[in-house]
Amino acid sequence: MGYEKSVNFAGDPKKVIELAQSMFVQSGYRIIDVSDTAISAQHEGGFTKSVSGNPMYGASPVTITISANRLVVSAGYEGVEKMKKFILKLLVGLAFLLGIGLALPFGLIFEERWPMMLGIGLGFGIPLLQLPIHLFVTPKIWEKRASKALDTFIHNATILAR
Repeated sequence: MGYEKSVNFAGDPKKVIELAQSMFVQSGYRIIDVSDTAISAQHEGGFTKSVSGNPMYGASPVTITISANRLVVSAGYEGVEKMKKFILKLLVGLAFLLGIGLALPFGLIFEERWPMMLGIGLGFGIPLLQLPIHLFVTPKIWEKRASKALDTFIHNATILAR
């Protein structure tokens, strides 16, 4: 689990479970287990593809438990991991396509060898230069967004369940 937060809770547990259930259904999560004091769900779809997308997609599976006047929310970051795998495949595939796509015309048009090498270098280099940023920085940003969305849910749940 990547996210876990526990807060004091003095409200109706059923209201929190109903709120969580409606949030999960609207966000496209599959509800795995539900009871009067706990609910767990997993997102079956893809991941957040834009800044304006739902940041909750980064958090999956999510478990919400209420016991002994404590509201506990724990979640993993499977959506972020799916995004990392997609970006890795996308950039490596793009590098091969651009490398070959630039090398072939440059090799056929020019008699010298350096334009073809330039095409290969640019085709492979430009996407692969972005790889470290998108594999290390971007997932941290999406994890932070998913954590903020879960924090907002906790705040709203404690306020509305009073």
